[in-house]
Amino acid sequence: MKKTLILRAATAAVVAIAITFIQSHSALVGLVAVLSFATGILAAEIWQALTDEDRRARGSIIRMAAASIFITGIVGTSGLDLLTVMSMNVVFLGYIFCAIEIVRALKAGWRERAGRDHLVVSAVHFLMTALFVCNLTGLIVLGEVPAVGFFGGYAAILAVLWGLRAFDPKQPS
Repeated sequence: MKKTLILRAATAAVVAIAITFIQSHSALVGLVAVLSFATGILAAEIWQALTDEDRRARGSIIRMAAASIFITGIVGTSGLDLLTVMSMNVVFLGYIFCAIEIVRALKAGWRERAGRDHLVVSAVHFLMTALFVCNLTGLIVLGEVPAVGFFGGYAAILAVLWGLRAFDPKQPS
């Protein structure tokens, strides 16, 4: 458990630092950041699912990860502009990550500390997904720089949440 939390935190931290210190905040940089983030987090999710004892949760998480990779590939080859492709990837991946965290929260139990932690992370995923859904539907208009900046902030928040959980002395190995 700690190893996957460290992998998630490190992936999110690297993406947040890269977005912060790269001078260009174009949609191409954002798309590369989103895909890098997704690759690292999906690798951690699959790693944790494979080492998990619950076969039902393992199958669900692996199917969700495979579906997200498939959908990301379809969106990437759609021929849309890069900001739309980035936004659609954030929406699809945010939905998948939110669903995975809810599955983990249900498994851990709502009243347990681990379950509540999963719910908080799920809420962060949901808020980022909702922001980009509003952008795609035209309720708000995000330019390239704000969209990439919001994604960098999202990655930084997740890096802190996962890092705190990973190095919590009460966290089981």
